[in-house]
Amino acid sequence: MFLPLLKFLLLWLLPLFALADHVHWLGEYNGAFQKAYAAHKPLLVLLIAKDSPSSKTVIKNIFMNQPYIETINEKMVAVIVTYEGGGNYPVELYYTTVFPTLFLVDAQKEIFLYRPLYGKEITPESVQKYINVQEPEPSEETRVGNDTDLHGCIGSAGFLWCARSDQCERPWELAKKEKFENSVEAFNRFCKNR
Repeated sequence: MFLPLLKFLLLWLLPLFALADHVHWLGEYNGAFQKAYAAHKPLLVLLIAKDSPSSKTVIKNIFMNQPYIETINEKMVAVIVTYEGGGNYPVELYYTTVFPTLFLVDAQKEIFLYRPLYGKEITPESVQKYINVQEPEPSEETRVGNDTDLHGCIGSAGFLWCARSDQCERPWELAKKEKFENSVEAFNRFCKNR
């Protein structure tokens, strides 16, 4: 009884998923960057964490069946990058400790067109603003390297404050040097950050 019901549900639901309006994500950063560069299109980068419920929710609720999906597919090159995926992407440009994070980048100039959106900031309204962004001249706010925190650490260069060393550190470099796991939790534990 269970198997025929499952087959019926799959046959009924499969076309719904196949016809769902969704972003045409690429899965490899370098290829997506080259495509955006060649087409003179902005690069939309969604940085997610593996097995993250909030990352899956954002993909499902924000990037499927929304009125702006067609515009994203036509005017941008979209790529999903998995933080733990080991793929090649410029971690110093896209460094974050919040997942998911959405970046909109001018592939020609390698500058942010809009400030990154972190976690719960990724809403249909904020994505709608993203896709309406024209190519502004770089402002002090969007210029890569101009995002310092309270301690003067430059987040877009991958630096975070470490209370233990009393200086800005790149978490992955410190993890390798001090031999601890390369994760946000391990970095904060080692640095005694609150």
